Amino acid sequence: MEHIEVDGLRIGYERAGEGPLLLLLHGYVGDGRTTWGPQLDGLADEFTVVAWDAPGAGASSDPPETFGMPGYADCLAGFLRGLRLGPPHVVGLSFGGALALTFHHRHPTVARTLVLASAYAGWAGSLSRDVAEQRLRQALELARAVARRARHHAASDHVLGGGARTLRRWLRRRDAGIPSHRVPGHGPRIRRGPA
Repeated sequence: MEHIEVDGLRIGYERAGEGPLLLLLHGYVGDGRTTWGPQLDGLADEFTVVAWDAPGAGASSDPPETFGMPGYADCLAGFLRGLRLGPPHVVGLSFGGALALTFHHRHPTVARTLVLASAYAGWAGSLSRDVAEQRLRQALELARAVARRARHHAASDHVLGGGARTLRRWLRRRDAGIPSHRVPGHGPRIRRGPA
C-alpha cells in the first residue's frame, strides 16, 4: 500500500505494472484492493494500474463532512497531479462511475478515456427532491443496519466504525471483472474477457 498527501488528506492506493495509466475507482462499499484485486494483477502486464482508496475508505483518511462529489473529484485531480504518471484511462464502478463523471465534468482535459461500470449520474437532477431524499434515507438506514450486524458478528478490530468503513470491511467485493467493449478509435481494450 502506497500513500500520497492531497490537500491535507492521506490517500492510500495500490499500484502495479508498467504502461499507460489505468486508474480504478471503487464503489461506495469497497476500497481499491478489495474491489479491483483481480484487475490489479491481471492488467499489470500492459498498464500501470492504480486503484485508489477514496477519502473515507481503505487506507485513506476521512474527508470533511461537507466534501460532496465535487470534493472527491477535485481530490482525485490532485491525486493524479501528485502521481505524475500522465493522463489516465479512468474506470469507475458504481459510486466510482459517478465520481468519474463528476471528475470529467470538473476536469475535462485530464482523462484519456472513461469506462463506466454499473454507474449512475447521481440522484440530484434525475429524480425529484422527495424521491432523492427517500433514497438517501434508505441508503443511510441500510448502512446503519449493516454496521449494527457487522459489529454484532465481527471481531472488534475488524469494525472500524462509521458506515463506509464498516461496510467496506464487512462486505468484501469478490467480483472478478467488468465487461467491456472496445470502441473503434478510442484506444486499446482495457479489460480482456475470460479465457
